[in-house]
Amino acid sequence: MMLHFRKFHERRGIGPRITEASHMAITVRDVGVSAAFYSDVLGLPQIERPNFDRFGAWFTCGNIELHLIKGQPFVPSGEDLIVPHLAIETDNVNACMAKLDAMDPPIEYQTN
Repeated sequence: MMLHFRKFHERRGIGPRITEASHMAITVRDVGVSAAFYSDVLGLPQIERPNFDRFGAWFTCGNIELHLIKGQPFVPSGEDLIVPHLAIETDNVNACMAKLDAMDPPIEYQTN
């Protein structure tokens, strides 16, 4: 299987057999606060989660699941903050920004 961005570069290992991503996991300090953000601000539907030994919450996000796991998030020090993140897409940035402004959530957000 060839990569879409490198015309003659083959995927190695089991790459050709991987068809999609199942989920992404984010470690959060407060699952309740984070879950409220993902459900109330972003509008992601919360889905059932197995009874694991660690507190968390699961959401569906388009074609992938988002798993919030209670723990100590890694936040590097310094001004060059390259951190784990979730990037989402929309077909109408202006409508999303207007809705966020009207909601006035206690968060900082940016668009590229």
